[in-house]
Amino acid sequence: MYFHLVVFYSFSSSILIFKRTNPKKYKKLWGHDPAHHELFLYTHTKNHDGVTFLVDKAKKIHDDFMERCARLEAIGEEIDEDKLFDDVVGGHD
Repeated sequence: MYFHLVVFYSFSSSILIFKRTNPKKYKKLWGHDPAHHELFLYTHTKNHDGVTFLVDKAKKIHDDFMERCARLEAIGEEIDEDKLFDDVVGGHD
């Protein structure tokens, strides 16, 4: 069976939490393979509502991502959401 490694960052205790997760779970939940931003919203909002952020830093990351998406869409540039989200959060190369 194939598993993804999902990394969660605890802003309150400044630790990384690694969790193996089965991508079929999210594909079944949403009907498609989730983008990094979708997983972030799911894991950083109260009751997975996508609106009520658990910490201010998570809301800032979300707002920065949405602002960059809007800017790129306004100039007609194609968006690779996963790459853009990794850039916003300081993801790996």
